[in-house]
Amino acid sequence: TEEEKEVQDIIDSLIPSFKNQVDALKSSKPDEQKESEELTEEPPALLFSDLEKLFNEKKYTELIELIEKNETSNTFPAEGLLLKAKALVGLKKFKAADKALFDAERANTDYHSLNETKESIAEVKFKLYAKAGNHFLTKAIKLGIPLGIQNFQKAKFCLMKAIEINPDDINVLDQAYSALKYLGENEEAFKIKATLYSIKSNYKTTYDSSYNQ
Repeated sequence: TEEEKEVQDIIDSLIPSFKNQVDALKSSKPDEQKESEELTEEPPALLFSDLEKLFNEKKYTELIELIEKNETSNTFPAEGLLLKAKALVGLKKFKAADKALFDAERANTDYHSLNETKESIAEVKFKLYAKAGNHFLTKAIKLGIPLGIQNFQKAKFCLMKAIEINPDDINVLDQAYSALKYLGENEEAFKIKATLYSIKSNYKTTYDSSYNQ
């Protein structure tokens, strides 16, 4: 279904195998002085407002291409690397976004802006993991054990990833507890339940409620 394809795309985008890409080096011909000068010529100063405009218009691919063309320039604004990371997230290229954040940190980007960008990316990842986890858990419960075992495992994976980002979300904790109980992983389930009780002492989990009716 379209929903399953969307969820699978989310998983694939969050956990791809990241490969470093090295730009091909251009070699200039020794007898063509003009071409050599053009290759080494400094590109015109790129205004951050131009980059921001592309980002706000959600022209992520165009923005990334422009940044990659200019990021080695001495006049390139360091904040542009953070916009690049956000644009990559918009395209669901999370590993590449993490690499852009790493580059921004090395470029001594403003610490406050760097943290804000990290937090916004983490929030996007959390929502996607939570959405995928909910999808797999719902499907698994409909199938039951043992038919739904694979979906329970996928739900567990996604929900635990979401918890790594935000360990205090009650809905995600509740769903993770359900997935673990269905999988028979009672020790891990108990830890999740303890966390739930530390947030809300009188909390009744969905799984326990369904079995105590």
